[in-house]
Amino acid sequence: PDNGRATKNHSLVVAGTVDAALARAMRQEDHGDSPGDVHRHRSQNFVEALATLFRGQYPESSGVLVFSRYFGLSELLYDILVCETAVTPSPFRHRELTYVRHAIWAIESEFSTNGREALKDFNKLVVSSAEAKLFVGPLSRNPDAFLRPLAAAARYCTGEVFVALVPPPRQWQLGIWRRARSWRWDPKDWREIDS
Repeated sequence: PDNGRATKNHSLVVAGTVDAALARAMRQEDHGDSPGDVHRHRSQNFVEALATLFRGQYPESSGVLVFSRYFGLSELLYDILVCETAVTPSPFRHRELTYVRHAIWAIESEFSTNGREALKDFNKLVVSSAEAKLFVGPLSRNPDAFLRPLAAAARYCTGEVFVALVPPPRQWQLGIWRRARSWRWDPKDWREIDS
């Protein structure tokens, strides 16, 4: 039962939305004084494109809000957080205060191929109560090497857990389009999602 919550087929959301966000981010104009600045800007563009696409999947009237780090809200500690919300009156001025009733998606990204950095961000998903969690990392020739360390933590996550690997921002200038590859955590291992 959905208990009145907005529900989606999470595997379908991951497969289509990550590719669409990647395409949008790759079309953005580059900014930055150094290659590192350009890559950070590209990463931010991807996160905001992903957040925008999630906003499009949940109508405003549903009470679901999509918060993102680069959209002025860093207090929730995730790159993107999709939440069912409600309001309560403030104690003095009788204004409405918004609070989170239920976390639908918690999303983290890390485009470094450094396993320590990836696991540090993935650990945020382990502590999340969201019904679905998505980690976005860099696609390489050997995705299994990247997925193995994440599997150790994934077995302690609640809810559905996904990993999407996309070409890292440093490769975008090459103009070679490669689709994201996505996996869903099965109780004991990663299972690739057909896109």
